[in-house]
Amino acid sequence: MKKLFPLFIALLVFTNFCFAQSTVQKLFSVDCDASYKSIQSLFPKIKFTEKIFSNLREIYFNETINSTDVKIGFFFNNNKELKTKAINNLGKDARSGQKFFEVFKNYAVEHFGDKYEFQKGYSAFVITWNLGTDAMVMLSYKDERSFANDH
Repeated sequence: MKKLFPLFIALLVFTNFCFAQSTVQKLFSVDCDASYKSIQSLFPKIKFTEKIFSNLREIYFNETINSTDVKIGFFFNNNKELKTKAINNLGKDARSGQKFFEVFKNYAVEHFGDKYEFQKGYSAFVITWNLGTDAMVMLSYKDERSFANDH
């Protein structure tokens, strides 16, 4: 039994990593013209939560990816057209935010390429990938220490 424990741990880590890869790949694969039902079919075992704003409707779920708690959301306008897909860090501490930024920068570079713009402004680090005239990917990380020093 003691000899199987390391194998079990390795299998658990590998399975968790594969599931995380799958979730991120599914998020990136959602087309701009996706419907609520098509998004649900990509994540059949997930229970979505819905929020309605004045002119947007969000469906989302929480997930743990590479030991980082995230919220994955999809925003639709009143015509039921997908306007934004987003992944956000659920952690509130600086270490969690920095880890999220590093993990998803690697995912985004792998998926969208290494041609991106990096900016620092208003105490935030922002990376953007322009994907044509109607699409952009943005990853940002708020540096709370800089923000506290600015104000």
